[in-house]
Amino acid sequence: MSDSARQTIALIGVALIAIAGVLFYIALRQPDIYKESGSVSVSQSVTQSETAKAPTSDNKSADAATSQPTSAKTTNSAVKYPLDLNKASAQELMTIDGLGEKRAYAIVEYREYLGSYTSVEQIMQIKGIDEEIYYQVAGYLTV
Repeated sequence: MSDSARQTIALIGVALIAIAGVLFYIALRQPDIYKESGSVSVSQSVTQSETAKAPTSDNKSADAATSQPTSAKTTNSAVKYPLDLNKASAQELMTIDGLGEKRAYAIVEYREYLGSYTSVEQIMQIKGIDEEIYYQVAGYLTV
């Protein structure tokens, strides 16, 4: 094999690796919703006291995303479920088991970034909310 053929193959190899790296970066990139400056402090109005049980029906759905919520953190005021992702405040979102302060504020910040949610599944695009968390909280949320 001649030197020019080796150089051509090496150049093609380097180009393919560079393209793969760019595609990998784009595929895994998420919007930056956590800002170091301008972080929001949380008031202590939401308490994480013992879990309250909501009434459940005899007909339980196999789909976790559409099943009725079974528990939520209690607050100083009554919160009605499911919460509308496009209207709920971070304090209201924090009443759901599985959503703490950071995740609740991330959901609100991502809503501001998007303009509005079109589906509940969009919260899985937020860093820190994977499928497990999604299925835990999806019954409490609506759009």
